[in-house]
Amino acid sequence: MASIAPPDLEAWLIAWLRPRITDVPGLQFGNKIPNQYEGSYPLIVVRDDSGAKLSPVTFDRSVGVTVYMGSRQVDKPSRDLAARVFALMTDDPGMLYGFASGSPIVGISDEGCTGPYPINDTIPTASFYCTFEYTVTSW
Repeated sequence: MASIAPPDLEAWLIAWLRPRITDVPGLQFGNKIPNQYEGSYPLIVVRDDSGAKLSPVTFDRSVGVTVYMGSRQVDKPSRDLAARVFALMTDDPGMLYGFASGSPIVGISDEGCTGPYPINDTIPTASFYCTFEYTVTSW
């Protein structure tokens, strides 16, 4: 059997999310916070926190997503955007292998999906965090 490596889940999730959130002016996506970012534009950061190999062809992956938008004093727009992201990233079967083009996701573990909840970050903007747990494949 050929060696199967885990997929680049960050890249796929960012590419999948981008066309689904087009009504937020200036929204950027990435897998890291850009250097010198001070909250001058909305930002969604998708981070693959890895996980265990489950079988010869499947992997458990934990993903963290942080939404940065607006001010800490008026955080509702950021929280609402984070809730939209949460709904999209738990869309079963909409984002699953066989339903979404190129999706490596074969399962969503609902108990591993949490948030959105506010976080205190050093960036002077409203910040909300969510977690997701997926079973993925590169096969």
